[in-house]
Formats: sequence, C-alpha cells, structure tokens
Amino acid sequence: MKDVPITRWGFISPERAARQRELDIKAQIQSLIEGAQNEYERQAKTPEMPRIEEQQQLRQAGETAAPLTEERCDSAQECVAEGDSRAKVRIEDVLSLAAAKIGKEIGADAIISLERKQSGKADQPVLVSVFRKSSPDGLAWEKMAYQTNMKQLMPGSIAPIKELLMEGINRRIIRKGERVVCVEDESLGLGYKGQLFIFDVDQVFFNISTMHLTENLDSQSVEHVIKLAMEIAQEGREGRRIGTAFIIGNSEELSGSLRQMIINPFLGYPEEKRRIADPELRETIKNYAQLDGVFVINDKGIIESAGSYINVDAADLHLPGYGTRHRNCCALTKHLQCIAIVVSQSGGKVTIFKDGRIAMRLN
Repeated sequence: MKDVPITRWGFISPERAARQRELDIKAQIQSLIEGAQNEYERQAKTPEMPRIEEQQQLRQAGETAAPLTEERCDSAQECVAEGDSRAKVRIEDVLSLAAAKIGKEIGADAIISLERKQSGKADQPVLVSVFRKSSPDGLAWEKMAYQTNMKQLMPGSIAPIKELLMEGINRRIIRKGERVVCVEDESLGLGYKGQLFIFDVDQVFFNISTMHLTENLDSQSVEHVIKLAMEIAQEGREGRRIGTAFIIGNSEELSGSLRQMIINPFLGYPEEKRRIADPELRETIKNYAQLDGVFVINDKGIIESAGSYINVDAADLHLPGYGTRHRNCCALTKHLQCIAIVVSQSGGKVTIFKDGRIAMRLN
C-alpha cells in the first residue's frame, strides 16, 4: 500500500491514480500547444523582428516549422487587408512549433512531418520529413526527407499514417522502442485541418513492419486481429483456455483451400457489420473462437466466415512441437498469399505465420 497515492480523503485505487496521471499528461500537452500558439501570435504581432532571428528560433524549435517567405508574408498581409483574421496564424506553423516543444518535453526520439503535394488526391506523393534528435538535450535535430505514396482511406482514419511509420521503420529511420511525434496538415485529406499525435514503437508494431505482415492487406485490420488474438490467449473463455486461428488474405484465393463444416454465423450480414475492427464485434468473435475451425478475414478487414476448415497438404512441412492447427495454417501461408494468426490452446501463446514459416511469436 505504500506505493498508492494518498489524498486528504485517504487511499485511492491504482486505477484511479493511473487515470489521474493520464489526465495530467493530456493537460500538459494542451498547455504546450496553447503556449506554442501564443508564442506564434506574439511573433506575428512583432513585424520589426529581424528575419534571421526568427529563422534561428524556428531551427532551435526543431526546424519543424516552415520558414516565413516573402510570398507568405505578402499573402498574409493581403488577407488581413481583406478582413481575414485567420491569416494571422497558420495552423501548420502552430502545430509545428507545438510538435517541437512537445517532442522536447516528452523526450521524443523523432518528429515526423507529413505533407501531400496535391491535396486530397489518393496515391499521390507525400513528403515525409523526419527530424531525429542529435543531442541529449533535445536542442539539435538532424533532418532527413523522402517522398513516398500513401493511399487514401476514409476521413478520420490514421491507418495511412501508421503505414508511413511502418515504411520509416523499414527504411531504418525509426527504431524499436522509440517515441515519435507525428504532425500533418489538411493536405493529407483525412478530414482534419491539422493533426498531432504521439506514437510509441512497441515490439508488435515494429515486428509487423519489419516482417511485412501487412503487405497487400489492411494494416489496421492486422493490428486488430493480433491484439484480439492476444486477448483470447490471455483471457480464455468461460474459465478455460481456448485455441483458434485467423486467416487474413484474398477471400477468392482462399476459398479453394477452405471448407465450411458448420453454418457460417457471419453469412448474410452486410460488410459494415462484419468489420474486424468494429469494437462491438469483439465479444462475439471471442465466443465464436470456441468453435472448431478458423476465422477467415479478407484483405479489406471484413470477416468472411467462422468455423472454416483448412483443406491443404501439410505432410512436407517441418514444424516440430506444433499441433494440427498450427501446421495447417502454416501450410496455407506457404501456398497462398496470406497470413495466419494462431492462438495455442495449450500454451496460451500467439504465433503468426507467413510464407510457410513463423514470422512472430507473442506470449
């Protein structure tokens, strides 16, 4: 009990203390953003500030804010003359300054800025600027930049941004265990004027990236299935351990190697009711995980069936120490472009197969 915080009313639970710490962190981040905005407004109201001094301040903040060019200043003055008060503060500049300050405060290892050259268009080049901390005090940052393509998903989704982070890992720009501040403007077409978020590169996300598990698949769905499989492995069902498996791939290609042994409980439901990422389906999936067979999920993250049996030859597969479920799932990934996420009933472990081999083990 000595580690439990004490208030004037007595002891509080660890859960409540953790929640309070989370609220304190959010309040601190909000304060930093407001401070950055106030600082930018103060600079905007001081026209006599030398341009070179302003550029030095931006570089010390992490070089994440775009420099003020003559063209931008003239444009802003014209807007002010026309009565547009929003020209005094550019949202992307405020976000850039806030990202630099937050990155320093939380000890971020990198700050990533995303900008699409042609706003709102899918599969168009995205400029990715990565600022890596090059000094322990967080005052010096090293800049790297490259262009890539990002597919456009539904507004409000951060899945395409996470795919860009995966690419950064594969380029060895981002490393396992690092904390990243990511900032983007409305040019990405995700439904926001601007967005800033903090991301920790944990082991699961790092391995998903380096093993290319989301190749030709919906990355968000793969993450959801892995987390769901880990919950099933840890919690079991009705007081006992259960084993199950999830196959993710092109449903048409998979259909020739699968057969339905029971009535498909997902048959006839519209796609929006069968999305693996839908939180309302989690308990339903955990219940159906007690059935024999596997879940089949297409490359868009839609559940096609449950209770499906794999019909594939696994005789030549060398996989010592694993049972029939693991062997069949592994063999399926060897013959088809798919991945298999298997929950072991005996050990409560999660194994992920791709290309006929073990890609990841999770306890």
